[in-house]
Amino acid sequence: MRVSRGAKQIAEFLLVGYLCILLNLIAFDIMNNPRLTLTTTPRTSYGENDELEVKVELRGTDFAGSTSLFDDHRQLNWLEESLRGFPRNVGEEVTFAMGLFSRLELKLRTDSMGRAVVESKLSTSATVTCNETLSVSFLADPAALDSFCSALRSFRPCVECEAILEGRQLE
Repeated sequence: MRVSRGAKQIAEFLLVGYLCILLNLIAFDIMNNPRLTLTTTPRTSYGENDELEVKVELRGTDFAGSTSLFDDHRQLNWLEESLRGFPRNVGEEVTFAMGLFSRLELKLRTDSMGRAVVESKLSTSATVTCNETLSVSFLADPAALDSFCSALRSFRPCVECEAILEGRQLE
């Protein structure tokens, strides 16, 4: 059976179009994964009360928010120690809060299937009468939690550091 040149061109055009659509869907899915990012910068310094400035970005599938938090520099060490090896058991739960003015609240728990669920809440208090809150819940693989903890362990004063907890949508 012989295929005409025009039919080959049409088939190639459709294949390229299909691949472009597929790549866009994959990129869109990756870009829209929920994530929590904690970042310190070289300008970050300890104040008179050992305060550390941490920029926090919380992203869901449709919404995102960010703010700067100030708190005791040991908070990130406590977070890393609490999450190291999580989850160990079904029903395990870890809670964490950080921030003197704006606030990050995390609750990590396991669901009935033993998967790690991250419930995160980022709130800012711009003024006494204006408060904003963003809540995002997502699943986190144990490897993602281990990578997040490893990045937290590397945080040092006055050095730019970043820890990202990448997740996926709850089903």
